[in-house]
Amino acid sequence: MAADDKKSWREVDQSKNRSQKSDRRKSGLELRAEQMASKTAKSELEKLFSNSKVSKDKKLKLDLIRSKRGTSDYYNLIGDYCTEFGLPHDWEAQLLVLDHKDNNLVLELLAQLISTGPKLDIEQQKLLVQKLKVMEVSTFDPKLIDKIKEVKGALLVK
Repeated sequence: MAADDKKSWREVDQSKNRSQKSDRRKSGLELRAEQMASKTAKSELEKLFSNSKVSKDKKLKLDLIRSKRGTSDYYNLIGDYCTEFGLPHDWEAQLLVLDHKDNNLVLELLAQLISTGPKLDIEQQKLLVQKLKVMEVSTFDPKLIDKIKEVKGALLVK
C-alpha cells in the first residue's frame, strides 16, 4: 500500500504548477499601500540627509532663484543651479527648470519626468499636466512638443 500512496514525479510537478498558479495578484489597494510605504521610507531618508551641507546649499540657491523671478538673472541662476547640482529631483525645483528658456535643459528634465512623473502624487501630476499644456501651446519647437506629449502620455492623470 505504501507504493500506492506515493505520488509519481508527474503528479508532484503538476501540484507544484497548480500552487504557483493559485498565487493571487496583489490588489490595487495592496499595491497602493506598498507605494505609500515606499514613499514614506524615502521621505524619512530625505529628512535624515536634509541637514547636509549640499542640501542647505541647494535650498539657499532655490530661495535665491525664487526671489529673482521676473528679473534678468532668473534664467542664469536656474542654469547655474543645474550646472552645480545637476537636474533637480525636487518637485518645486523641477517646476522652476520647466520655466527655463534653454530648450535642451527643459528636454533633459522632460526625459527625466517620463519615469519620475507617474510616481508623483495625483495633485502634483494634475499641476504638471496643466503646466505641460501651457508649454505645449506656447512653443514652436517640435522636439519639445513631442517630449511634452510623451510625458503627458506617461502620467496617470490625463
